Amino acid sequence: MHRHTPGVPKSIGSSTPNNAVYILDAEMRPVPRGMPGIMWAGGRGVCMGYLNRPDLTRDKFLRDPFFMQGGMMYNTGDIGKLQKGGQLIHLGRVDDQVKIKGFRVELDGVTAAVRACPGIESARALLIGQDLWAFYSPICVPTEEIRTTVAALQPYYAVPCKYHALSVMPLTTNGKVDKLRLRSLVTTQPSKP
Repeated sequence: MHRHTPGVPKSIGSSTPNNAVYILDAEMRPVPRGMPGIMWAGGRGVCMGYLNRPDLTRDKFLRDPFFMQGGMMYNTGDIGKLQKGGQLIHLGRVDDQVKIKGFRVELDGVTAAVRACPGIESARALLIGQDLWAFYSPICVPTEEIRTTVAALQPYYAVPCKYHALSVMPLTTNGKVDKLRLRSLVTTQPSKP
């Protein structure tokens, strides 16, 4: 365990003995240290696939070409990078990556930038149609303050163009932000440009 230094990306640790985390590109090649890629789990701790689900197994599991003793590797669906000393930095989810103006944007990163604004308790960024939306609570935080904060932390193409204030962020029964409910809100209520 170590103390986190502000401004330095937070590590999620490193792989455990007899296990590995590979950071691979779309062609399944390891990316250079410090570069982002898809996180794959490998080693003795990875099963052979999903029970009675060959369709899911095909999508998520491959033979592990890096582990000398054979076995499988699992696509976690996460984007990450390896730092010096084997420390892993989690950058977001593959399924949370969108294209805006020809650029790849991590919605988790935009969400984190909105949350970084003083006074924001909960936030979620979503791409709806061609517009990048920021949903946030509480409603008392001025939109311009949020826009300024996000612009300082994200490239211009990852700054939301639409903002929707909420008194309470809607949650699913699992306690996660209800993205479907957020989407439905903007089709029935006016937004702040």
